[in-house]
Amino acid sequence: MFTKSPLSVSDDIGVVYLAPNRVLRAINNDRIGEVNALLNSGLIEALVREGLFPRTHVASQPMPGHTLVLEHEFVSPTTYPSEWSPEMLRRAALCVLRVNEIAEIYGYELKDAHPHNLLFRGVRPIFVDFGSLVPIDGKPGWRAENEFRQCYLYPLRLYQSGLQWTFRRAFLGDGSGVPLVEYLLLRHPLLRLAGRSRLSKLVKYWRAYKNPRLITSQLIEEELHRPWLRGLARFVASSKRLPFRRHNLKRLQSTVNSMNLASITTWGDYHSELISDDGNTRLSPRLRRIVDIVASLQPRTALDLAGNQGALARALASLPSMSRTICADYDARAIDLLVERTSLDETVCPVVCNLMGDASPADSLSRQKRFKSEVVLALAVTHHLILTQRYALDSVLDALEAFSSAFVLVEFMPLGLHNGINAQPLPAWYTSEWFETGLRRKFDIISIEKLEENRVLYVAQIRDLSMSTICN
Repeated sequence: MFTKSPLSVSDDIGVVYLAPNRVLRAINNDRIGEVNALLNSGLIEALVREGLFPRTHVASQPMPGHTLVLEHEFVSPTTYPSEWSPEMLRRAALCVLRVNEIAEIYGYELKDAHPHNLLFRGVRPIFVDFGSLVPIDGKPGWRAENEFRQCYLYPLRLYQSGLQWTFRRAFLGDGSGVPLVEYLLLRHPLLRLAGRSRLSKLVKYWRAYKNPRLITSQLIEEELHRPWLRGLARFVASSKRLPFRRHNLKRLQSTVNSMNLASITTWGDYHSELISDDGNTRLSPRLRRIVDIVASLQPRTALDLAGNQGALARALASLPSMSRTICADYDARAIDLLVERTSLDETVCPVVCNLMGDASPADSLSRQKRFKSEVVLALAVTHHLILTQRYALDSVLDALEAFSSAFVLVEFMPLGLHNGINAQPLPAWYTSEWFETGLRRKFDIISIEKLEENRVLYVAQIRDLSMSTICN
């Protein structure tokens, strides 16, 4: 059964439908000619060869009201820009530029460059919007350059300059980045003396100059009241030789590549001792034991919550039964290091998120549904949530249950916030018995194992879930 994708709201080519592990694009009948021209151009095959676009073919399954239906390779999980780290956004930007660079060879360009047109296959971004590839119209400039700068260049520059909170909030709304006016006011405070309205008008005219497609008859009539100004605007709209209008993809690539996105965060280097300089993992005995336990469960999917740089997640991804492993952490620097140190052929999927919930209002699918996995791990994190952030145990366990379809592996730290030298005083109620009682309210406990002095691992199963359901 196919259902319409909730993100397919403004595609003039057709409608995207989703089913388990399948994606169909039903083409509008009045666009069949141009779609066939694109399919026959060789562009899609060129993008697929470089790993920049999902494999695509004409589907044999018809859809009511549509003569032509395409099927795209399924890419999972779906992550949104609000769940990307800065390095992930940088890679997405380079992917967009490379797609446009190849498209120009075949006489096409991207009309849309926003991040919601990309997914991540492991640590590799992939452009997925077939309808964004359109023939070059011969007008100066790249029609999506302003959007590219707003969605990638300006946010990354803000992050590089230390405005990390602003960077995160740029994608927690609709994921459309930072408008040029806002960017200028943030980076160049003296421009505030000119006033926002005056600056907005200047930016509007500059964008129209750079992209003459924006100089419409309506704009000329509404904005310009003198005949000579209207004549000048028409000349600007039609001329191909004016300065500062040629786009330079190589220069944009160089700018994005040269950005220094390194930052100092609380937990960014927490797993550094588990990853060697060449990027290979070297697990501790505790983590190797956890890998063995997960392997015995033979799951197909796993989610490591608070997984830091992904040392454990990368090991889990190599298990024979595993088809998808997600490493999620709230520390963007930790995820950046995961992305930088993981090879493109590894299947671990990076995500920046708070397991207790920080989803963007723009997310049209719940995070629990998109990331739901057979095995969910929450290691060395419950004591921070309960003792420092003051979450109730039931709230933490509710979150783990929401992400899991079968098993949960969760650690209890009997010494609390113990740093290996000393421990802070613990509340009287913070005991193993208290933790187990809470866990049994929601799960059936399979095993309990003390892995280290301050690490007790509980392997639990969602109550009333039969083993036959798990394995089939």
